[in-house]
Amino acid sequence: MKDGNPDEANDILGKYLDYYVDADSLEKSEFCKASTESHWYEMMKEGNSEWMPFLEKMKPIIQWYMESGESLSALSNFNRLRTLQSEVLGNDR
Repeated sequence: MKDGNPDEANDILGKYLDYYVDADSLEKSEFCKASTESHWYEMMKEGNSEWMPFLEKMKPIIQWYMESGESLSALSNFNRLRTLQSEVLGNDR
């Protein structure tokens, strides 16, 4: 997405989903929790130093999202992620 290619981002997200959809319940739960915005904000608020390398990698994507006006919900795999999160986490996201 940082290069203006949402299809590539959709493909990458799809590969993660394909793996975690068949993972054991603990791995699936950890993936779903880690992929929620509330978890990201919690880690940033706590100043978790382990989280900073990931945030640095995510910075271009977050910047693209804020500047492009594109909707992540336009990505089919983002919608798959939301469905998986709902199934695994329920309303705890």
